[in-house]
Amino acid sequence: MRPRAWAAIDLVDADFTHTCGGGEPTKGHARTREGAGAGFPSCSMPSDQTAGRIAAQRTCPAGSKAAEDA
Repeated sequence: MRPRAWAAIDLVDADFTHTCGGGEPTKGHARTREGAGAGFPSCSMPSDQTAGRIAAQRTCPAGSKAAEDA
């Protein structure tokens, strides 16, 4: 059995409008990373992160604890 690994990045992608005092509004677009995660989940334990649970659904055998709790 080969090790399973997963990685994820939470992205924030949004338009914004900001006004300072009585000036004209400034509009723009922001894209940034809010968080990241990675791991080598065991099929005998469920992951506490969404990406880990999805990885378990796709790679762990049916009936394993991680796949059942995903």
